[in-house]
Amino acid sequence: METNHANIMIEEDGFALAHCPFCGSSEAVGFVSAAELYPDGNGYAVCCDASTVNAMGGCGGVGGFDLTKSGAATRWNRRSNT
Repeated sequence: METNHANIMIEEDGFALAHCPFCGSSEAVGFVSAAELYPDGNGYAVCCDASTVNAMGGCGGVGGFDLTKSGAATRWNRRSNT
């Protein structure tokens, strides 16, 4: 039986986020600020943190940037699980 990861939600900064659609991780899923990645970056994205700095063990999947955390959460949660 396949697990539908989109139905499994976690809480991050007051927003409900689905597990990673690529690897199924919940521990590595969280917000990243565009300013952390780009000098003039604005907004946020939800990502599955694959960095060795944070040692989260994610796959690096990203849901797309938005100007607000709410928008980034919506982008992350709106996906197809195949």
